[in-house]
Amino acid sequence: MPVWEVDGAPLVYDDDGAGPVVLLLHAGIADRRMWTPVAAALAGRFRVVRYDLRGYGESAPPPKSFAHHEDVAGLLDHLGVERAALAGCSFGAGTDRRTGAGSAGERAARAGDRSGAGDRGRGGHPGVRRLADRLAATMPRARRLPDIPDAAHLLPLERPEPVAAALAALLSET
Repeated sequence: MPVWEVDGAPLVYDDDGAGPVVLLLHAGIADRRMWTPVAAALAGRFRVVRYDLRGYGESAPPPKSFAHHEDVAGLLDHLGVERAALAGCSFGAGTDRRTGAGSAGERAARAGDRSGAGDRGRGGHPGVRRLADRLAATMPRARRLPDIPDAAHLLPLERPEPVAAALAALLSET
């Protein structure tokens, strides 16, 4: 497992596959492993990067103040990535959104924002769907994944196969 040290804090990441880069950002109750099945499915066609945000999984807690979206930009620099698609789940979608609005935004060509608008029960949670629609409409170059049947908030954990298929289709559009 590769480690990138930033401001005295080691950040652990995985970097698999080759091709256009997609950076997967985990939820606040998980770590990079939540994307393992999705990453495995995408790595045949894409370079898939996922990392543990500071204080999550195998990454160290922050020794001083920081911003997750600045870590994303720094990791892309560290890896020599000029352009990447970002996909986030829950908290990771917020990091995705802030990265798209920040200095790395020009490199986040197709920000595949996913805020957890699943379709469990009778149509999922309409508030989450509205939020996902609004984020996709207001973020430059953002696209929203389609709703995934029989899933709720943590789609990569609940329904990895349809999430991987939807991300691959989205990433192949351009």
